[in-house]
Amino acid sequence: MPHLLRKRWIKLWTQETLHGTTFTELEPAQRAVWFGELLMAGDSPEPGKICVTKDIGFTPDQRAAVLHVSVELLEETEVLLIQHNKITKNGNNIIEIVNWDVYQTTDRTEYMAEYMKEYRSKQKCKLTSKTANGKPVDKLVTRQDKTRVDNTRQEDIDNKDTYSPIFDFWNAKNVIVHKKLTHLMVVAIEKALNDYSPNEIINAIKVYSDITKGEQYWFNYKWTLCEFLTRKNALPVFVNTGAVYSNFLIKNNKISESKPTQTARGGISAKDYLKQDK
Repeated sequence: MPHLLRKRWIKLWTQETLHGTTFTELEPAQRAVWFGELLMAGDSPEPGKICVTKDIGFTPDQRAAVLHVSVELLEETEVLLIQHNKITKNGNNIIEIVNWDVYQTTDRTEYMAEYMKEYRSKQKCKLTSKTANGKPVDKLVTRQDKTRVDNTRQEDIDNKDTYSPIFDFWNAKNVIVHKKLTHLMVVAIEKALNDYSPNEIINAIKVYSDITKGEQYWFNYKWTLCEFLTRKNALPVFVNTGAVYSNFLIKNNKISESKPTQTARGGISAKDYLKQDK
């Protein structure tokens, strides 16, 4: 019978696994060993460690038997895992998964906040100093012509997991789905992050999605991600979650079968509300 304090499941991070180093550093059979050892570290009296007890580990033969692989495959894989800083091994044959707490116990929202904070500190100077098509980057988001960014800048965006947590969360809400993260979006997100934390932006996107889809609310206008992040009557409004839901309620409580686009609330229509950004 499984130990009650042991994990019955572990987190397997999708983007970090598919697009990170695991698939380039390990062959398919070696990845199977790696995933198996993650499971063993979860089904352990010491979370994140492959061991029998706190001070006793499994022998290579025992680990191979649990995973139904050869000892040779197990040992060659563990050499690579140590080399790529995925595991450590001490003298008692106890294997410890590197960053177990980060990937298995940290809340995803907290992780994204830390990730974005660290990335921004490294990229802020680079982002504000570069130019696209001979124009300062920080002016692009305010222009309406949507000038195409040169290939060098676009490749720089495509090759980095830049601001994907916010971009992916926006697409997941299915308001207006974007095919890819563009330079204009990167700049818009960067500007928003100057005033709000990643958590605040993500929560504001959730609130905006709830309101545009809810039949009890009068507002249903759909912005693009860039518009939502840069308009004065968008992100700054929806980031204040305290009263925003009640502010957009249809006051007369008579909700029609199809949501009205200009139902009055406190003397203002949806059309007039959109003009407030002008």
